[in-house]
Amino acid sequence: MEIVNGRKLLCGQILKPDQLAVGQTWAPASGSDRTVKITGIDGDWVRYEWEEGGSTVSHEKDAFSFQCRYCLVMDV
Repeated sequence: MEIVNGRKLLCGQILKPDQLAVGQTWAPASGSDRTVKITGIDGDWVRYEWEEGGSTVSHEKDAFSFQCRYCLVMDV
């Protein structure tokens, strides 16, 4: 666990795909204060979204790539 921008994040670990869940909040590993929310899981693929400029942006990555980019927010 690391504290980044006042949030407790699970960093440096790759969870099994069955440990990911719709509704979880994740933060960019870069330390940005933005967050993304998992909206769907299909096998090893994770769908997620975030707000940008007043619009909702959606994207999809395989579970490993998603976790290389984002850290689970533990204190939401």
